[in-house]
Amino acid sequence: MSYLTTAEQRSSFMQWAAQRIAKEVEENERIEKLTGSRDILPQKFSLTDGRLTKQQKLRLIKAIDEQRDVGVATPKAAKIYGIHHCTYSKWRRMYGLGRYVKK
Repeated sequence: MSYLTTAEQRSSFMQWAAQRIAKEVEENERIEKLTGSRDILPQKFSLTDGRLTKQQKLRLIKAIDEQRDVGVATPKAAKIYGIHHCTYSKWRRMYGLGRYVKK
């Protein structure tokens, strides 16, 4: 079994970190292209403070539905927008949208 030296470990980590950052940037650019905006919600609101308006919730539902239309799984699509997939489902029911049906 071969072990990496400290320098090799650091180099390996730096390569991994660079790839991870590039992947994150690519994903953010893809989301911006899909939604037409960097921000889904105004900056004054936090997803965790419980003060989202109905319109903001509906915009989030629509954005997540669009992700799902292109094949992204519900939990991942909801996570992209900073909410739990159960919250997404709850909001769909709350606003009478029922179950998601792929277009």
